[in-house]
Amino acid sequence: MKRRVVHLGCPACGGRLPRRASLPGPIACPSCGSPLVTVASEASARSLLRPQVSADEARAAALVAWRHPLAPPGFPGRPETPRLLYVALWEVERTVARPRARAGEDPLLDVRSRELSFWRPELGLTDLDCEAVLDAAGREPFDLDTVGDAIVLDPVRSVRDAAPPAPGVRVLEERAEVVHVPLWRVRCRHRGDAWEAVVDATSGRVLCARAPVERSARLGAALALLVPLALLAGAPPAVLRFYGELLVRTQLLFVLALLFVVAGCLSEAWDRIRFRHEWRVEGPRTSLVAVNRPDETRLQWLARLPFRLLNRPLLTSRE
Repeated sequence: MKRRVVHLGCPACGGRLPRRASLPGPIACPSCGSPLVTVASEASARSLLRPQVSADEARAAALVAWRHPLAPPGFPGRPETPRLLYVALWEVERTVARPRARAGEDPLLDVRSRELSFWRPELGLTDLDCEAVLDAAGREPFDLDTVGDAIVLDPVRSVRDAAPPAPGVRVLEERAEVVHVPLWRVRCRHRGDAWEAVVDATSGRVLCARAPVERSARLGAALALLVPLALLAGAPPAVLRFYGELLVRTQLLFVLALLFVVAGCLSEAWDRIRFRHEWRVEGPRTSLVAVNRPDETRLQWLARLPFRLLNRPLLTSRE
């Protein structure tokens, strides 16, 4: 089978466009400099939502998310000017036929799906409420002239991959539209590292944020974990012998549980001191995460199990 190669030309001057012009996204003609855009054939219907939150309001929301008790002095300083992103979502309306409709029921059913068109974990899209965002007012036709210098992220996943029809139904009609949702990306720099937060430009809600953690601020938690161990190690031998005999007489599992607690405290204290941590905000959840720690072995995971089950001082809700 012969393959046919088609060269794209600029509609303004007829100049030949580079190969990357076949990919969805904006491009400039190398001959005349005309701004062009290529879109996927299945994404003919497009619209966008105008931001309801200003850049200053997005910066203020990011500053609130960046504040935490373990932040280093001087962070976040003066954040950069927020950058507007337009993220593509699929809005699909289908008319399907139900093969097992009951008597008196309409065999035709209108179904609407709203799904993300691609996956970008660093943008916090898992916490984006697609229904609430797409129901917001202010939708208008997509036009590059109105987008300005904002970054437009086109769909990567097809309609069938992002919003597949339910199994067992026959699709009679399908209407798909790409809706570009605005997000504010706020960045700041601290000690040579870049930190950013992503804010929903329709509601002002922080989707995700990352912030540094001062190394010395973790020493207090590490020492607090070692205090019970120090008291246990400094107890008189008679006291240790008494509790040891009591535990052995009652149940051997208590001894094993105590050993696991001690190992978990030691492992967590060493984790706080040795590795670099960062503060992460993911929707309503906040957490302290080690960023340069290697994968745990099964023995390490088992040793830290008591701490995972009992310790929640840094997992707090912001709502």
